[in-house]
Amino acid sequence: MLDINYIRDNQESLKKAITNKQFDPTLVDKLIAKKSKNSVAKATLILPI
Repeated sequence: MLDINYIRDNQESLKKAITNKQFDPTLVDKLIAKKSKNSVAKATLILPI
């Protein structure tokens, strides 16, 4: 399992490794986008109204 911060910091090398394993390298982008969306939603819930 990889830490999301490691994934964000090493996107290009992970995409290359994923491609070498014959998987879709856009998985990295999708994961980061989903994680960012979740982080924004959580932050929104924490902010006072």
